[in-house]
Amino acid sequence: MVPFLRDQFEVARRAEHCGGGTILHHKRLRPDRLRTAVEEAMGCRAGAELVRDGFARAGGAEAAASALEGLVAERKKAGV
Repeated sequence: MVPFLRDQFEVARRAEHCGGGTILHHKRLRPDRLRTAVEEAMGCRAGAELVRDGFARAGGAEAAASALEGLVAERKKAGV
C-alpha cells in the first residue's frame, strides 16, 4: 500500500499489522522501492486471505455499507 492522506495511513497500518500487505510511504516512492514492496506484498497472501475471510464472516461490503448507513441515519436523527 502507498498511503497518501487521510485515513489511508491507518488502514495501511492495520493491513500490514495483520500480515495482509506492506507499506511504502509516498515520500519514499521510487521505482526500485516500489518493486521491492510489491515483491514483499506478494509474500503476504496468507495474511490477505485471513483478512478476506474475516471480512466475509462479518458480512462483507454489504454489511459494512448497511452499518455506515445506519450511523448516518442516527446522526441525522440526532441533528448532528
